[in-house]
Amino acid sequence: MEGASGPSFFNVAMWKTMGRFYMPYQFMQAKAGRNTTQMVANIPNVISKRPDLVVIMGGTNGFKGLQGWIDLRTCALAYLLGGAMYVVIMPCIPDDSDNSFTNGTDTTRRDLNSYIQNGASDPVVGQYFRSGNIIAAPSVDAGYDTTAMMIGDKRHPNWPGATYIATQSLVRALTPLITSSLDHLALYNDASNLLNTYSNNPQMLGTGGANNLTTGSVATGWQAGAISSGMGGVFSKVKKTMGAGTVQITGTTATISGYSGPPIQVGQYLSAASANTSIVQQISGTTGRDGTYQVNNSQSLASIATNLQVDAQRILVNGTGVSAGNYVREYNRTAFPFNVLAGQQYDMWVAFNLAAGCTGLQTIRTNFGSGNMLSLDQNRTELMDGIGEIDGVFRTYCFAPFAADGAAPLSMLAQNMFASSGTIGMDLTLYAPVLRLIPDP
Repeated sequence: MEGASGPSFFNVAMWKTMGRFYMPYQFMQAKAGRNTTQMVANIPNVISKRPDLVVIMGGTNGFKGLQGWIDLRTCALAYLLGGAMYVVIMPCIPDDSDNSFTNGTDTTRRDLNSYIQNGASDPVVGQYFRSGNIIAAPSVDAGYDTTAMMIGDKRHPNWPGATYIATQSLVRALTPLITSSLDHLALYNDASNLLNTYSNNPQMLGTGGANNLTTGSVATGWQAGAISSGMGGVFSKVKKTMGAGTVQITGTTATISGYSGPPIQVGQYLSAASANTSIVQQISGTTGRDGTYQVNNSQSLASIATNLQVDAQRILVNGTGVSAGNYVREYNRTAFPFNVLAGQQYDMWVAFNLAAGCTGLQTIRTNFGSGNMLSLDQNRTELMDGIGEIDGVFRTYCFAPFAADGAAPLSMLAQNMFASSGTIGMDLTLYAPVLRLIPDP
């Protein structure tokens, strides 16, 4: 998923699929520079993880033409026979590191992509393409700008390139696999969210948090900070409308004030699109785990929309970073009053909106663990400038399982935003944080 240089499109795809896909600790098997022969040799390691879904992707230095396809289908078939439910095969992206666009060697890349896109007719794995167990992710060739979307080596994507690949290919391949309405927005007010259980304010209510930035308000129990003598910003409390979802109708009649669509049955799920309004999902203490908001027939659409507003934390960062690796963060340091068991793992989810126009931002990470947790990607050199607006969910890379039974350590849940030296600007809104025990994968 990630080469020796440049950001990973896989991270962006995970953001944009709203935390629905989960990669446990040490499940990432992609290695920079690995060719398809080595991918075949690594099949036992992949199968040993017991994955439900495997995504295969490589560069033109990794595989080309017919032999690359033979190796890829060998991997895909082995993953399915080893227990995976789905395998997504990504297209090979354009690579001009050896002037292949002018010397004609790009033909082998196109040949490989043709084998992938026509997998349904392959005599070995065609049946799995036709059944939907192997999925050919859409090509990115039509809109991939090899000048603006690549880093200097002309082989690896930069942040705009990674975002384009994620949005136009991997997200489109993954989205049809999402069949449940249960998502993290249905969990943040639930008892399974340890922040909620131990009164750590996942609703981000109030303004009593600590802030060492220039000005602004931080949600009660949370803290904000920055490391850079020239970097500052403003934290503020805002309202955020929950992502598009459904409303379940309760009551005894088939009408709702302000709704003029088809007749609604009691218990039916009304989507925002069918209501032609901004009805979106809201979680309350009486709502089911499937993420629906139950309303009665006396509520108007306007009142429903008002009730769907949740507290959120907006972070405006500006100024000048004195060196690469400067960061801004919001965090909640917690002493959890419970014991952990050997082998248990926890992760954190946070819904977010990153406004278009960020400048000098290197990466964003959500972390959960002991200590200050500022070691992730702070030396990334590529900037996120030009990626546009992103709505999504940050979900942590899972930390290692606990080695032994014992008391839960003093831990920190942090949203870290690493910046470069020079001019910095960012507008990020966070809401609905979740910390929970990970089910056995």
